[in-house]
Amino acid sequence: MLSATRCSAVLIPSVGRHRCLRQIRYPLSTSSATASTSNIPDGIATLALNNPKRRNALSSSVLSTMLEKLLKIKSDPATKVLIIKSFDDESQYNGVFCSGHDLQELSFQPDNESKEAYQHRLQGLFQLCSRVMTEINSFPVPTIAQVDGIATAAGCQLVASCDLAVATVSSQFATPGVRIGLFCSTPAVPLVRAVASRKHVMEMLLTGDLISAQRAYEIGLINRIIIVADDDDSHHHVEDDDNDKLQRQQQLSRMLHQEVQSLASTIAEKSSPCIRSGLQTLREQQGMPLTDAYPVAEQTMVENLLNPDAKEGIDAFLNKRKPKWTDREDR
Repeated sequence: MLSATRCSAVLIPSVGRHRCLRQIRYPLSTSSATASTSNIPDGIATLALNNPKRRNALSSSVLSTMLEKLLKIKSDPATKVLIIKSFDDESQYNGVFCSGHDLQELSFQPDNESKEAYQHRLQGLFQLCSRVMTEINSFPVPTIAQVDGIATAAGCQLVASCDLAVATVSSQFATPGVRIGLFCSTPAVPLVRAVASRKHVMEMLLTGDLISAQRAYEIGLINRIIIVADDDDSHHHVEDDDNDKLQRQQQLSRMLHQEVQSLASTIAEKSSPCIRSGLQTLREQQGMPLTDAYPVAEQTMVENLLNPDAKEGIDAFLNKRKPKWTDREDR
């Protein structure tokens, strides 16, 4: 039997501990969801898919609700970090972060729907998904994918669209469309921009094979891995029973939550104007030639230095004190 006292987090790479910050959650479901964007005291917003019965599939309903919540969070100036995860309640865990598009929805064509109408509906669905992914990719604050389970097709696209990703060691990733005759063309858009080598992306797209969290880390798809390890490595659990496996997974989920909170809090404690302007410029200059990118970055540096937070930060560093950012006067 595995106990919590015999578990430790093995992170790749490792990070220090930070205090957990309060946050506001924005639940998603196949039905209409409600959310409030008021009062985010520490700037961390959480968006959960919460569609476990459909393996967290990105149906048109979920995507519409997701876009609505993203725009609401985006409009709140108090937001400093956005975490995207599969579920709010640990009891909802089903081994899937996001299974991608709902294949039943994609393949469903009523007898009274013409080929042109069906094509138009599919086009609208993929455009909606692209809009959601583009919103995440261009979000004004850093986004973190909290991956606890399988991420396939558009689910893998969702991970690649986020700025950062942390996953449990049991998580897996794939673009399996080729296996059913549907090439993952839209998931490939952020993947080819997020993964270290085009060849790694091609292998994922052409084989449709699942890759481990370790492999995803190696190719740059995720930043960190959460591992449950025994203090005594000489004892291997060759045949864990169901209860052991459940306890291990629950421990992984808790450790993943803690690590993502730690990462989010580290970012949220920084100057919001600094992060927002830096992130915008980073994205803007990425596709530019070197000679065009430097002038854009230079202008941002000047504007950044003229911001009160930069003056405060430099003075705090020189005087060995903690800075008081303009958006956090209580600090």
